[in-house]
Amino acid sequence: AGARSADLVLAVFADPPWQKRSPADRDLTLAAELLAAGVTADAGARSAILQAIVKLSDRPGFDRLQRVALAALATRLPPHKSNLATEINKLTEKADQQLLRDILIRAARFATDQQQQPNERREAIELLVHDPNAVGILVMLSLEEASGEVRVQALAALSRRNEIEPWKLLVERFAAESPAIRRAIVSGLLARRQRTSILLDGIEAGKIKPAELDRAQASRLLKHRDAALRKRAVGLLAAAVPADRKQVLADYQVVLKMKSDPTRGRAVFQKNCMTCHRVGGLGVEVAPDISDSRTKQESQILADILQPNRAIDSNYISYSVVTNSGTLLNGIVTSETATSITLRQSEGKNMTLLRSDIEEIRSTGVSLMPDGLEKGIPHQEMADLISFIKNWRYLDGKTPLGSSR
Repeated sequence: AGARSADLVLAVFADPPWQKRSPADRDLTLAAELLAAGVTADAGARSAILQAIVKLSDRPGFDRLQRVALAALATRLPPHKSNLATEINKLTEKADQQLLRDILIRAARFATDQQQQPNERREAIELLVHDPNAVGILVMLSLEEASGEVRVQALAALSRRNEIEPWKLLVERFAAESPAIRRAIVSGLLARRQRTSILLDGIEAGKIKPAELDRAQASRLLKHRDAALRKRAVGLLAAAVPADRKQVLADYQVVLKMKSDPTRGRAVFQKNCMTCHRVGGLGVEVAPDISDSRTKQESQILADILQPNRAIDSNYISYSVVTNSGTLLNGIVTSETATSITLRQSEGKNMTLLRSDIEEIRSTGVSLMPDGLEKGIPHQEMADLISFIKNWRYLDGKTPLGSSR
């Protein structure tokens, strides 16, 4: 459509192909894509599109389309030059202005209604990002919402605003949050310079473990354009690996030059690793997959064994759970709903717990894999174990092991 994209949007909204039924998901996607192409720098065209959205009020069941359309339009407005509120105020008809404000009011009610479908609540939250009057609702959903997926959307929406105080409270609660929520909190803290300072404060105070950051997030900190934040990050993340772990890694460098046997290494794996890892048909899948080791250097495998908390996938951070009966459980959270969580423990045991039966749940900030594993693995066995992890796929007798070992 080129320069006539706005005309196309207006034509479709004036005579929608779904006018004899409520819009389906694919219709909403189409509307959002059309608006993304059609919202231009032409203020007149934007006003006409807003009026077309207003006219959808005459059609029953079109509330959802209006929310999606308004959010898409607001996202495409020229940054720092316009926003949804100013565009609404530019409309000449007061009645049209009020109808659009009513859409925002209904979106706020919809977003907080736990009886509605999560995907529709998330759409409403996406619109509330552009409503300056909805800050309190976004904060409430970010802090208190029971549905994990809705709360993640609320945190993402709140991260696009400039509020500071809610993020301080989220850092205080960080250890008790689920993996998905913790990832959303860290992403939100990294989204603004002032909040990045709060993230570093949390790391310095021990409320957020450096291992909670994935490699991309750690890299963003270490390369931050703010020199002061960058300097703090370098110091805090460098101190994340305890001195004794650095010394152990240095002491075990000798194994990288030793002759090794992957067959002997399989026995070492069975003795020390298979309760949480699965490689070559041995063990259970509790911890991260280590079987695809073709691109990993032996030195990296050694570091992963000796420094398990240096970098952890946030999906595999250990949680400590205390039930109302006083039972203490440890494991990784594999799934969660508004009413329950499922813990996976060593040896692949799964346990589903009702939230009403949980007195406390708290992230340990570390991997299920303990520090000090090398105490039961002498140098020769460590060399053999690394060889097994690296070469297990060649032990079937069909593929030559090669001459590198």
